[in-house]
Amino acid sequence: MKEAVDCIDAGTEYCPCHLAESNECILCSQLQGSCFCDCLNWNGVCIYHEFINNGSKPKQGRKTYNCLVEKKILYQRDVLLIKFKVPHKLAIDLVKPGSFIFIRTNENIYFDVPISILESNIETNIVTIMIEIRGIKT
Repeated sequence: MKEAVDCIDAGTEYCPCHLAESNECILCSQLQGSCFCDCLNWNGVCIYHEFINNGSKPKQGRKTYNCLVEKKILYQRDVLLIKFKVPHKLAIDLVKPGSFIFIRTNENIYFDVPISILESNIETNIVTIMIEIRGIKT
């Protein structure tokens, strides 16, 4: 029996990614070097077909944005609210429930922290997050 695996980008505008090009896609058996289709967790889109239709090239990956912090409010000693300005398309993408981002400081470009979106205002392009400061990562 195969282990249940999933990919957050499967079936999105970012799929197939660079893993398809190196035959290391975690879902598509054909993009793992197999000669037949035995895909895991079908998402309604054939990753192999998308890869071939894209000229056997991966699609453009997720972008990194430098955003202007509009407001920071420290509640108590360990809860921080941050509002920042984002490009309009990103504000639209983040309005869906369950959306999250990876944030990092300019000083540490190799250390991203996943944070859920509290609010994404598509009128002002302001995204709000709230962080509970618990340790080194947050």
